[in-house]
Amino acid sequence: MKTGIPGFDEILGGGFPVPTACLLIGGPGTGKSIFALQFLVEGARKFNERGLYITLEDSADALRYTASNLGINIEELEKSGMIKIVEDPQVQNSAHLAEFIQKHAADCKARRVVLDSITLFQALQRIDVKAMREELLRLISKLYEMNVVLIATSQRGYSHIDNIEYITEDYLFHGVLTLMKIRSNATFERCINIVKVRSVNHSLKVHPFKIGEGGVTIYPDTSPFSLSGSNDDKRSLG
Repeated sequence: MKTGIPGFDEILGGGFPVPTACLLIGGPGTGKSIFALQFLVEGARKFNERGLYITLEDSADALRYTASNLGINIEELEKSGMIKIVEDPQVQNSAHLAEFIQKHAADCKARRVVLDSITLFQALQRIDVKAMREELLRLISKLYEMNVVLIATSQRGYSHIDNIEYITEDYLFHGVLTLMKIRSNATFERCINIVKVRSVNHSLKVHPFKIGEGGVTIYPDTSPFSLSGSNDDKRSLG
């Protein structure tokens, strides 16, 4: 499945295998929600593939406002049935959340599914790591059976690009993408790294990207200016 996001399919090796469950991790302001939303928008516009966006934190109106500021008319795609945004499922535990996502994905015949974010999914387990792992595997298995591509966002902060620690759920997903803001002196640069996507010959490099009109644009043939020197100060993350 080609994502349609400018520059991303080139570094991904052509697209995601179907089905795939991919985790999109990063700190605040790195572009996680915009990247995930654009994944649905490009699928609807370029490939006639329906998308489902489950937002557990932001409201649907907040997403529409963000998209509008980037020149993306989400409401038009909603009216045509190509994208469905569902907010605040008010589930009591992660098992109910899995059923909730599966039901809505089936109802709108989604080929692309976004869960933003998995942080609440973790909180529903009351820090029970074993239960979280089991329910997360169950969710991934159900969506896998539905033959969809899932992108789940996860809030994560890092202090240094060369010292990233991965946690339990990172190993459960078929793919892991890291978004980051790398500091170079008095400014920051947004960058993306594909940590893994199973069965795909993807780039291992850190690639710069921008967020502007239309959303995310990745530069597959450009090296980040923030990593051009050897000074460790240039590799600190925002």
